Amino acid sequence: MSAANRRIAETTIACYDRFARAFWDGTRHHDVSQNYAALLNAIESAPPYSILDLGCGPGRDLIYFRSLGHEAVGLDGSRQFVAMAQAHSGGEVQLFLRLATVFQDRRCLNCHTATDFPRQGDDGHRHIMLVRRGPEDKGAGGLPCGTCHRFSNSQAGVPGADDWHLAPLRMSWEGLTVGEICRSLFDPARGGMTPTALIPHLNTDLVLWAWFPGVDLNGVARRPPPLRHDEFTALAKNWVSMGASCPP
Repeated sequence: MSAANRRIAETTIACYDRFARAFWDGTRHHDVSQNYAALLNAIESAPPYSILDLGCGPGRDLIYFRSLGHEAVGLDGSRQFVAMAQAHSGGEVQLFLRLATVFQDRRCLNCHTATDFPRQGDDGHRHIMLVRRGPEDKGAGGLPCGTCHRFSNSQAGVPGADDWHLAPLRMSWEGLTVGEICRSLFDPARGGMTPTALIPHLNTDLVLWAWFPGVDLNGVARRPPPLRHDEFTALAKNWVSMGASCPP
């Protein structure tokens, strides 16, 4: 490399190092799904793929490709970008990306709503009985959730578990990114959950219901979350033990 080209390279890398955080904040939410699709559709071998990301930057694309099960390795000339990519795509982050498939499933989101009412079904439609959240998240006065939702599923299709209720509004996950859901879990302002309390909470009757959801009003079996409960809790334990880092 000539001296002139070396100076250009060093100046460029120094600029990226200096503005690494601003670059990340300005590009992390860009919709590049069409680029991802174009790349993956052009690969002729069978997945999972081994992908080398030259100029990986802070690691946004590494996170995406790894979330799909591909082996993605990044290289970058900026030391700041390399450090950020390592932090953003570390092992514990990958664990949470798998956990998020449950947190973002309708079995969870229908109770962690941002609305004054619960949702139902895989499409998240409003509760067909037009019930309301109520002041304690257990239904309106005179019509608590437990009126219909008993201690177990009914054969008529009404779901049930002990202490049936909505998650408080401060614990809503609707409309949040995976990273935002992750950071909200242990945010004192969002509910006061702690790493030591998480696993016992995941084994409460109400949470366990998601894996034993019974049948709907038409007698059709409801779909459980995409991970088995034992797999989900094992991942959660590993994630907490590794430091509970969150995706960006």
